[in-house]
Amino acid sequence: MIGVPVLAREVRQGLRRRRSVLWAALYVAVLAATLVWIWPEQAVYTLAAQSSRSLVVIFATALLAATLLLAPAFSAVAIVGEKERRTYDLLFQTLLRPHELAIGKLLSSLALLGIFTAFSFPFFAATFLLGAVSPSETVRIYSVVGATAAGAALLGLAISSFTRDSHTALIRAYSSLLVWFAAPWAIAAILVGRPDLAAAAYRVRALSPLAALLSVLRPPAAGLAQPPEWRLFLETVAVAALALLIFLIAQFLRRPSPPRRIERVIDDRREIARRRYRFPFYLVDPQRRKKLLAGWVNPVFAREMRARAMGGGVWFVRGLYLCFAVSAALVILLAGQVAGYSPDGLKGVAVAFQIGLVALLGPSLTAGAVTREIEGGLFDPLRMTRLGPWALLAGKFEVALLFVLLLLVGAAPLWAVIYVMELNTLRDILIAGAVILATMLFAITAGFFASTFARHSSAAAALAYALVFAVVFATLLPHLAPARFARNLRLALEQMNPFLVAWSALRTEGAEKLDWGRHLRLLLSASALLGVLSYVRLRFKFAPDR
Repeated sequence: MIGVPVLAREVRQGLRRRRSVLWAALYVAVLAATLVWIWPEQAVYTLAAQSSRSLVVIFATALLAATLLLAPAFSAVAIVGEKERRTYDLLFQTLLRPHELAIGKLLSSLALLGIFTAFSFPFFAATFLLGAVSPSETVRIYSVVGATAAGAALLGLAISSFTRDSHTALIRAYSSLLVWFAAPWAIAAILVGRPDLAAAAYRVRALSPLAALLSVLRPPAAGLAQPPEWRLFLETVAVAALALLIFLIAQFLRRPSPPRRIERVIDDRREIARRRYRFPFYLVDPQRRKKLLAGWVNPVFAREMRARAMGGGVWFVRGLYLCFAVSAALVILLAGQVAGYSPDGLKGVAVAFQIGLVALLGPSLTAGAVTREIEGGLFDPLRMTRLGPWALLAGKFEVALLFVLLLLVGAAPLWAVIYVMELNTLRDILIAGAVILATMLFAITAGFFASTFARHSSAAAALAYALVFAVVFATLLPHLAPARFARNLRLALEQMNPFLVAWSALRTEGAEKLDWGRHLRLLLSASALLGVLSYVRLRFKFAPDR
């Protein structure tokens, strides 16, 4: 059969890893804790509780979130791992054809995800026996989860096929999944303000896995002349999966590329000359890397800026242009708010965009700060220099902070227009900016924490994104099922969510304001704790061998 040799090899290797057992134990523990927490006190699912569907909503959402978190761990490193182990070329020496390799990698990723999904059957059966969900809804829920797993696996494999190191592959995979999860909601929030674009907003929102899942448990009102969101989602995923599979097979047909080195310094004279006159490379000229550094310059900062940051690509410049473009689009919509767009809704989209940008980039810049040095064999030479753990952390922290701040500057025109149009006071804008900056610090320190405690860059990236996900997205859970949360617990979780706090400071209508001062104290305290733990762990790594 097609792909069976690759499937058998990948599944055996995946199940023999210690981290797979740990992931499985954590997965089952989270599902069990969720079920125990939301279980009715009388062990009977009454008609009054059935109207809210909160029990099934929370459990199904937890299952979907776990699938999205686990999918890149299995698929995003499946192909790039072969390149790093220098076994990618050996695959082409076998009798397997390119489409068999692609299908085998896909089936192995889906098999591992399917094993984890099967762990949820006993827990979901408990809600089924309570009468909380019908058989048809159960099939639809697992169809949405299965389609999400297949789409995430194919997306991870496609990214892994053209990426040259596992850390970058995981970053791109998690970023793409986050965009897939949240971007349709943001676009629909803009379109829903226009009655003539309500149908388009409905179809755009159906692209999100969460929207498709909620449409199964919370059907739309009768009379809506649109197919269910879950059906639109399944159709879209089927088309996208076919396109990704074709792309994956085409990648296997290409000639294998050499593995990427950890360090890549630009030494081509023509490239150096071109970059001397191109923004922003003339700010940090790569030719100055041979000159002596000033006494006040952190050597780690200079090395990161010259070798990796300014010497390794223009991705952050493109990100800066993207921020300017999004900011300009929102300014245009704000200027035309008389056409039906809600100013509060557009401000919410702007805040969500910036916080999402911070959540995507913060961990990616620091999750490999230490692990990549170890994997590249450069950590021991660093230990033999006069640089200490503080210099290493400070230098990498400065680079990450500079890059994220440059991207956030791209949204400055939007806040200027909001102030000029007197939609908010300067105090409100500064409060929202402080919340965004505090979120940025937490995301960066979460990456450092994961990088100092994890053994590999892939595990560090997964841990860093899990921490950021818990603060930025998991704290929104009370809005999915408010009836299952006590008022004090719901307010405490809302107080931790940066989006809700920043948006409450900018809203002119709606719910009461959240305590932004308390949020800043909590988030900055968490960032300081992670930073201290990172320094202590790195100091232990720098200690002499005994």
